[in-house]
Amino acid sequence: MKLAIITGGSRGIGKALVRTFCENGFFVISIARRALDYNHKNLISHFREDLTHLETIDKLFVQIERIVSKNQYQKIILINNAGIIGDIKKVENLSNDAISKTIQINLTVPMVMSSCFLSLFKNKSDIIYRIINISSGASNSPYYGWSGYCSSKAGLEMFSKVLAKEEINNKNFKSLCIKPGVVDTDMQSEIRAASENDFKDVDRFIKLKKKNQLYSPDFSAKKILEIDQKDDYLSGVSIDIRDL
Repeated sequence: MKLAIITGGSRGIGKALVRTFCENGFFVISIARRALDYNHKNLISHFREDLTHLETIDKLFVQIERIVSKNQYQKIILINNAGIIGDIKKVENLSNDAISKTIQINLTVPMVMSSCFLSLFKNKSDIIYRIINISSGASNSPYYGWSGYCSSKAGLEMFSKVLAKEEINNKNFKSLCIKPGVVDTDMQSEIRAASENDFKDVDRFIKLKKKNQLYSPDFSAKKILEIDQKDDYLSGVSIDIRDL
């Protein structure tokens, strides 16, 4: 039995991940602020939680532990997918709250989720467990107006490397960052709606949509599943699905 815990599971890549993993033999726990309009026999639960309230995460893992204790899972994956582009503006035009919110959702929440996940599972020698962080090409390519997004995704990739180093002697664990490509999601709609004054590359993203050059969420989700199933990567690496 295999279990995937997926954040941001109510829409976009997250919803596609929930669907893809359920339909390929995983039991799934989805977590998101919004309701999930999807049902499957393998969908154990959808928790409607705002993970920016960090105290919620501890309580959430108490419930997850109860679920896990009732079953004998051989493999458990945490997929830190939830993320936001944040306000698209030059840094001096960003509010303190906007900066804090982007960093919190894209970096702080995955770190806290990972901390709780490791605390719960790392001493279970009979379980293979993975942490997959959904990153972005923006983690190593700076974009005008994306200071919060680029910085938080770069931080997420470094966090994955630190996890790999801390667990280097743990044969049951791997961490991984995956860049899912440019995907046709609500986030892309936000990007295309930005003004050229705030985002100098907006025309490029508008053209990608017009030329039908965006990946579908299902395509990216299936590639992520394939990477997990193949499981031949080194812990701590970053994989761009455009290179596969």
